[in-house]
Amino acid sequence: MSDESWEVRREVVRQIASGWKQEPGTFEIFYDNALNDPFERKHELQNNPRQIALAAIVKQCLDHPQTLPLLQDRAENDPDEQLQKWAKKKLQQYTIEPRKKY
Repeated sequence: MSDESWEVRREVVRQIASGWKQEPGTFEIFYDNALNDPFERKHELQNNPRQIALAAIVKQCLDHPQTLPLLQDRAENDPDEQLQKWAKKKLQQYTIEPRKKY
């Protein structure tokens, strides 16, 4: 997405996640946004479009082979500290929960 407004980019990702999640190519759209959206947090209450895209991937494509590596990368390398914390929490959730199913 190339709109200059992070709010517009965030809303586009949300709409794709809710209305077109089954369409071919949505994973790639989310993946690209999770890595490349130029969002820079100016205050705490802003919603990072990268995090919205990553959340959609985690919710809808957890079994995709690129999901956990992407989540790991964002937990370690995303410039937004809030997204890093969220990604670390999700990683812990998904690496611990499967063991609880015994």
